[in-house]
Amino acid sequence: MRDKRFNPEVHAFARALPIAVDGYFDTVARPAIRAAVLASFGKPSAQDLPGQKFFVQNCAFQVRKRFPFPEPTDARCRLLRDKGKQIPHFKALFDQLADECYADIKTQDVQPTVWTRACEGMEPRYAQEFASESLRLIIQLGDLKNRGCVSPGKEEAAKSGLAVTCDNFPGHTHCLSIFRRDGRKYCRVDVPPITVPSFPKGPSQTIPMPGNKTPITIPKPGKEFGGSIIPGGKKQQQPQQTIPLPAKPPASIIPVPAAKPEAIKAPKIIKPVFTGKQIPKRATAVTIEAETLTMLNKSFLRGGKVVVQYMKRFGNSWSGGKQLFWSGGKKKSTLDLNVTVPQAGKWKVEIYLTKAPDYGKLKFNVNGKSAKVKFDGYARRVSGPVKLDLGAFTLKAGSNQIRLAISGKNKASTGYLAGIDWIRLVQK
Repeated sequence: MRDKRFNPEVHAFARALPIAVDGYFDTVARPAIRAAVLASFGKPSAQDLPGQKFFVQNCAFQVRKRFPFPEPTDARCRLLRDKGKQIPHFKALFDQLADECYADIKTQDVQPTVWTRACEGMEPRYAQEFASESLRLIIQLGDLKNRGCVSPGKEEAAKSGLAVTCDNFPGHTHCLSIFRRDGRKYCRVDVPPITVPSFPKGPSQTIPMPGNKTPITIPKPGKEFGGSIIPGGKKQQQPQQTIPLPAKPPASIIPVPAAKPEAIKAPKIIKPVFTGKQIPKRATAVTIEAETLTMLNKSFLRGGKVVVQYMKRFGNSWSGGKQLFWSGGKKKSTLDLNVTVPQAGKWKVEIYLTKAPDYGKLKFNVNGKSAKVKFDGYARRVSGPVKLDLGAFTLKAGSNQIRLAISGKNKASTGYLAGIDWIRLVQK
């Protein structure tokens, strides 16, 4: 381990381990914290936050599995022990050598391991995220209370868990939108049934009026016609009129057949007349996050591998807090990025790159045409992103290729790595 031959591997492992733990926290631990906050609502607080120990154990197991590193093994010690059993005359000597071997292994087997220490370093962030998620839940419950929903008290929640009961359907719908994954588990609706009053049977029906107003009585229908109903159920008679009907319709009334509907004609389409002077197209700018090209399978490698790297630990200068990280490459390795533009024309190509102590030199070409500028990614510390203007190129509508090639490295650099933050295309 102390040999200089292992130095590049040790440095690469030391760089990759914090990034792996950071990625595990964002993809696995963050959703689990929300579930832990909901499960522990109303329960008395413990010394350790719910799920924190499991997070450290599972984090160390997953990261150790994906980023293995040579560890001390007791194979030689067991071999010495077996030799002592096979050769009884030298058993004491072999047993002594085996004991010394096991003692040496014990000194090399440092506890806690580097994986566990790296995951334990995320405990303050876990506590901060847990407190933030708890405050968010309290604010959401207050909003539901304003919408007519009731959440249980601490004692009731400690027994039966979190359950929100709403007395109206809009509030229940809002509750389901807050608890998206398991809304039916936490959101309930309790709306009182609608009661329809029944009217009494008999010769008349009385309809109650709101307040102290006189009720309206509807008499049972009979043979008499005419009259009107007034409050109190009294009937006011009105004189009846008899209108004689003619035996035959007058001769002047002649039925006229209905006119056929006219066919609907399609409106004429008036085409615009151009005078020969076209309105020029406005310049269009296209911004592309480099890490999304990997997610969309729009990046192609010849040497090494690319991953999404979280850059918040180095500052807030990187767009979205991430970049496309190219590792494992060497001289003459290439990385192709396929970018899309809406229309053909002359486009100015800009690329934003990161500098670091182990980054290499890059050269570029766009659709097979070489760019005049080159890039030296070495810096004493991680910095960037640095804007690099590749020049103006003729691009076609749709997919176009930007190729990055490793041309070497600075004498002070320890590697051939590269980091791409984002790409900007501006139509000239």
